[in-house]
Amino acid sequence: MAEIPPAVQLADLAAQLQALNGQANQGINAVTVKLPDFWIKSPEVWFARAEAQFGTKGINQDQTKYDYVVSALDINTAEEMQAILTNPPNEEKYIALKTALIKTFGKTQAQKDAELLHLNGLRDKRPTSLLRKINALNDDPKTLKRALFLVNLPSDMRR
Repeated sequence: MAEIPPAVQLADLAAQLQALNGQANQGINAVTVKLPDFWIKSPEVWFARAEAQFGTKGINQDQTKYDYVVSALDINTAEEMQAILTNPPNEEKYIALKTALIKTFGKTQAQKDAELLHLNGLRDKRPTSLLRKINALNDDPKTLKRALFLVNLPSDMRR
């Protein structure tokens, strides 16, 4: 029987070790995301930022997203979300929490329309900044027409 040269034995052992390391690390993908504290004044923008971070880190698991969002909530916000935090749904926890947070802290279209109707011009802003603010508040002319119509009615007719 021919003896295997030490260099071949070493190369074979190195290949086996690499294969074992690959199998051991196959299910482990540790990433770190540091989300800012939740912004109750602008939850839609906060989620846009959080989802951008999830995307850059390759995080797409519902439970992982949910856990990161929960860790970004302060005590008052977490208490507001107590029902969903203590009894989360079995599936789509992240979507359920996101929906609840936006519903609780986001502005309704009626509130955005009212804010839009009470804008006080440019002030110290540039025209493009004002236009971005207007578009952020309302990109649907139908709801704006309705709000404008209602604000011009006498108060007893608005009801």
